[in-house]
Amino acid sequence: MESLAPITPVVVEVGRRKNYASFEVFQEAILANEVILKQVILGQFIVEYKGLGKDAKRLTLNAGSQTTPKVDGVLLDYKCPAFESPYLTGAFGSGVITLTAPISGEQLILDFNQIKRIQ
Repeated sequence: MESLAPITPVVVEVGRRKNYASFEVFQEAILANEVILKQVILGQFIVEYKGLGKDAKRLTLNAGSQTTPKVDGVLLDYKCPAFESPYLTGAFGSGVITLTAPISGEQLILDFNQIKRIQ
């Protein structure tokens, strides 16, 4: 896939295998899903896409400018944790991550700013 336009919106949707009988069924669902194009000026569009899940959110991308996309009408917040899971956490740009063992709960903190290991 190649785009000659300087700004090209790309939407990637993934799904859990258990929710679809086959990859082909997933592909059919994606292809049947509505994509709304609203022309802003000649050759420039706003793209709206709502994902497949029952709790899916609506994504709005202004393909005519470099404005921040919206999710359900709210500007996307790029300030988010770099890692946020039960076993790995760390703030974006902090250089510090915490690993948590799933059974014991023991933690290992790695500080990449000082290249040292804190237990």
